[in-house]
Amino acid sequence: MIKLFSEIIRAKVILANERAYVGYVKDIVISDEDGTFLGVSCTDELGRKIKYIPSVEFKGFGPDSIIVNGYDSLSDLDDLVRLKEVVDRKIKIIKSSVITKEGKKVGKVNEATINLKHMALERIFVTPVLRIKNFAKDLIIPAKSIEQILPNKIIIAEDVLKTKKKAVIMSPATVVD
Repeated sequence: MIKLFSEIIRAKVILANERAYVGYVKDIVISDEDGTFLGVSCTDELGRKIKYIPSVEFKGFGPDSIIVNGYDSLSDLDDLVRLKEVVDRKIKIIKSSVITKEGKKVGKVNEATINLKHMALERIFVTPVLRIKNFAKDLIIPAKSIEQILPNKIIIAEDVLKTKKKAVIMSPATVVD
């Protein structure tokens, strides 16, 4: 199953055992080393307390909710070593700049997908730098083409853009009357 980041962020966190709503997802934590989906941060109903839920605690996903085992699934950041390391490095996927290995600016990430079967980043959707209204479409870049994830910056392989350009050039134009 593939989920968009936008479907997970702001989703309700529901405890399976207690069948209670305890808050909503605030952010997604992705490993900068290998793109693994490590978990989510969530807040209570009032948005005051921030807790973290490691991905191993997920029991299921609904259309607008995440189901976790129980209240014990919610932890403080200091209790989760791997999540803490990534959060401390301020690794973000959405709104990160995307550049090629050679330094060419590509655009900004506006969406991403997670493969829930493999618990890993699947694709990123990038709005190109020179977007002209509806003439330029978002670039869809597979996670395997990501060379490095840095704070606020994602570096991709150069050959990804060459493939995309060929596909755009070879596609027939649509004529609208």
